[in-house]
Parts: sequence; C-alpha cells; structure tokens
Amino acid sequence: MLIARSKFFLRTAFLALVVPAISLPATLDLTGPTVGFGGSNGPTNFNTTATVNGDTYAIFGTYSASYNAGGTFISINPTVAYTGVAPTAQLDTITLSYTQPYFDNSPGSWDGVYSQNIPFNISGVAPGSTFSGQLSYDGQGLGLITATGNGSFNGSNSANLTGLNGDTLTAVFDFTFNFGAGATPGALANSPAGVVPEPSEMLPVGLGLAGFLFVVARRRRDSLKKTA
Repeated sequence: MLIARSKFFLRTAFLALVVPAISLPATLDLTGPTVGFGGSNGPTNFNTTATVNGDTYAIFGTYSASYNAGGTFISINPTVAYTGVAPTAQLDTITLSYTQPYFDNSPGSWDGVYSQNIPFNISGVAPGSTFSGQLSYDGQGLGLITATGNGSFNGSNSANLTGLNGDTLTAVFDFTFNFGAGATPGALANSPAGVVPEPSEMLPVGLGLAGFLFVVARRRRDSLKKTA
C-alpha cells in the first residue's frame, strides 16, 4: 500500500511539473444566427482577451452575413494583438472559428464554384510565426492559405464543391494564429479594410473578410436553386 501510494504521489508530482509546461491554444468560437433568403445578420462586434502561456492577447472585430439574390455573403474581421510588456518566450497559438448557417427550402442544391482571396497584414512577430485560415462549406474546405513572418501577403484559390444538399448550408471560417517566441509588444495579425474586386466572369455569392484574413467566396448556383 505504501509503495502504491508513493507511485501515485510521484505521478501526481510529475503531472504538476509537466502540465504547466504544455502549450495549449486559446480558442474563440463565434456563431451567427441562421440567415434565410432576404435576411441578414450583424454586423456584430466581439471583443475579448486570451492568455496563452502567461501571455495576454486582445481579440476583437466584427462579423456579419446576408443572403439575397446575389447569393450568400459572410464577413468576419478579427484582429489578434499581443498586449504583453515583454517579448514572448515561447510559441503562443490562438484559434478562431466563425460558424454561419444559411437556410432555404426551395428546390435545388448549393453546389458550385467557391473561391477565396486572402490578404495577410502581420507586424511585430518573430521568425517562425505562421498565420493560416480557410473557409469551408458543409465541411468541404476551399484550401488552407498560410503566411509566415511579417509583412503583407495574399493567397487565393477556388474549389468546385458538390454534394451540398439539404435546406441548410453551413459556412465556417477557421483561423490559426501562431505567434512564435520573440513576438514584441503590439505584435498583431489583422486585415485591411475594403473589398477585393470580384472577377467579372464569376457570379459573386460569398464575401468573407477575416481579420488578418480577407476571404472572398463565391458560387455558381444550380439553375433550379433559389430563384427569388
């Protein structure tokens, strides 16, 4: 019994020493109300703080969505900023996810071509820092866009999504902010204001502004779907 108790004590002591050293991400989940045809949501403000490995960050911005004859539109504009007073000593990870459902029970499908264009504006971060994001619909991602280090970046791609059936379409923005060790006070990742022009040959149906990520998503709708 004494040996068993000693082993339990050693395991407990080991966990007490090891667990604080594990770098766990801070997570922020946002969900907009379901938007039907002719409806809209927001813009809604969010403003919170997170502590990762003893380092404090401000997370703030707005999100909104609408659905009309032009298609579904989704926008999120977050900023993540390091608010500590000394450079960070380790990797800090913050994840942000925005879920937005749309509803329409008219005939047809949500299938079509979706595109994303993602500029990054990043400053004050240390080498090895990475920032990434992706827009997905009903679990089908458009492809991960990633930026490394400081500066302004831009990435874009498209995907033809199929099997988007049912009355509800769920859009999700997923972002990961990896601030590497050595981020200076005021280091941040955000996005510029404004809208990247849509290519004229594509029907714009989705628009996402994602803080340091600005995502434009669009789809061609089935000819039978969602006629006003």
